[in-house]
Amino acid sequence: MTLHGNSFSLEVLWSTEIIGAPPGSWEFETGLTVGAQSLLPDGRILWLGNDFAPSSYTQTLLVDAEHNRADRSVILKLEGCPVPLPPPNLFERLLALPGARLRPTRIPQKPVVTTLAVAPGGEIWVAGSSNHYMDLASYRHSDAYLARIDETGRPLWEKTYGDGSRRRIRRIAPMASGNLAVAGSDRREGWLAMVDPNGQQLWELRLGNDQDNAVAAISEDRLVVVGFETTGSGATKDFQQHATAWTVDVSGTILAKTRIRNPINRPPHSYFGRIWVAETRDCVYIASSWRDHSFALPVEVTKMHPDGSLLWKTTLPDTLKAVGSPTLAITPSGNAIIACALDHILIYQLNGSTGSYRESNLPFPECQSTVSPDLFLAVRRDGTMILSGSPPFGNSGTSCTWIGRLTEISQ
Repeated sequence: MTLHGNSFSLEVLWSTEIIGAPPGSWEFETGLTVGAQSLLPDGRILWLGNDFAPSSYTQTLLVDAEHNRADRSVILKLEGCPVPLPPPNLFERLLALPGARLRPTRIPQKPVVTTLAVAPGGEIWVAGSSNHYMDLASYRHSDAYLARIDETGRPLWEKTYGDGSRRRIRRIAPMASGNLAVAGSDRREGWLAMVDPNGQQLWELRLGNDQDNAVAAISEDRLVVVGFETTGSGATKDFQQHATAWTVDVSGTILAKTRIRNPINRPPHSYFGRIWVAETRDCVYIASSWRDHSFALPVEVTKMHPDGSLLWKTTLPDTLKAVGSPTLAITPSGNAIIACALDHILIYQLNGSTGSYRESNLPFPECQSTVSPDLFLAVRRDGTMILSGSPPFGNSGTSCTWIGRLTEISQ
């Protein structure tokens, strides 16, 4: 099936049905959904997914998703790294009944991985969080989790990072040196760490708050980390949140700090900021949005030099009502391309020199139904574009996961 829009066509290669859970039930939907995507060095599409059944789900890996269907996915064989829990605090001891066990001595839950990365040499990493538990004060705890896996879903090694408080990894950036930069959150702060190819942590930084963040590896073995930071407070009525970028060198020294969107949010207790980054050798593209229904802001794209200077900014007004998670990629010519989900697919082609853009519309595959998908776009070195869509985790409607070749129509 080939779909046509005003500037693109989408050849759907295959799709698989997602069957919604019965209304009012506590069951899951049934079918394969995609949580993250990456490209292997040979150009094959790699999916990190969730295979849902009515009462449970398993985390899966699908290699060469362009040619292999959902039934070829393999279960991730992650075991995690259980650790002893810290001693109970005074509050927990006071609430505990005489003779009651406060908590288990070890944490048996398996890891939950939400992000995926592939290094230039083909090494595959997945990351997220592990060792979850909730204390007697209903405070959630977890350690950051990172694993190197093979194409069968078997871990070559697994590591956790943290002290049992609340830490997670959101994004991974392989470095030219073979090390890995991981970005996420630690309690209420943004967290950045560098680990070696065997998972040994080399250093860490706290940058911004615990909203969304992302990291990209750039030239000269440097990093650009983008997240959110807070100034002021609700009590003094000067609370603001800002999208901010930090340039960091290989030793963990901050070289530059740049406000990307100032401010992006004013109401306290709002947690709807999203960040996406994509890099070339000489620049970083940053997309940001605020998806609070009462104080929503559209996607804004910023092009930043590695020294922290801003080259241009472009706001995409029609993305204000975007539902599913957008996707950002770079073409071989160095331009940016963004795809967003409304009640159709909205595609922006941004000129890398000026920030001007061309906007295009494309219908969804018929199976998409009413559930707006998260979108995933991969652009190969030869310019081939692969666009995929999948319902967000925890959706409750009938829909589908699909993958197709996106082709620009000659004007």
